Amino acid sequence: MNNRIIRGAILLARLALITNVILYVAIVSIVLYGIFNPSFLEQWYLQEPFEPGSIKVNFKYSNNATEGTALGSLGTGMLIWLIIRMSVFFVLALIALKKILGILISVKDSRTFFMSNILAFRRLAIIGLIYAVFAFFNIGTIEGEVFFKVSIPFGPLLFSAACWVLSEIFLEGRKLSEDSNSII
Repeated sequence: MNNRIIRGAILLARLALITNVILYVAIVSIVLYGIFNPSFLEQWYLQEPFEPGSIKVNFKYSNNATEGTALGSLGTGMLIWLIIRMSVFFVLALIALKKILGILISVKDSRTFFMSNILAFRRLAIIGLIYAVFAFFNIGTIEGEVFFKVSIPFGPLLFSAACWVLSEIFLEGRKLSEDSNSII
């Protein structure tokens, strides 16, 4: 199939994959460098470090920031928690993008209603649910004060529901395709 929209979606998925990896490596590098060089973290400020939801990276580099929390004041344990939490989000996004790319490529190759696509949509739905669980809450401490924040992650939940529906649509398409082929 030579569809411009599918080709464009494949290009966007590949760009998103590359951007995801570059952004993850950059953020982890900054934080890991800061763990071994604490004075470096004193100039990096994070806006709302313990908001629930997916990673909203809002760093500010400044000598005299008045808003935000200095990464150096979080402590090593909190920095490691933020890296682990962020890693979960980036890895889930990476896996989801690879699944989406696989589906798009198979549709481009006219292999739309194959079982691999149905399973990919089901896996995407599970990834969305795992993402929602991690986006539901966040916990942390800043200078002895404990923060526990909760929110309902509607985006990942709707993504999961859409993927379940698409897996069922593709399953019905597969059945109709098999019926059509058996008649011929």
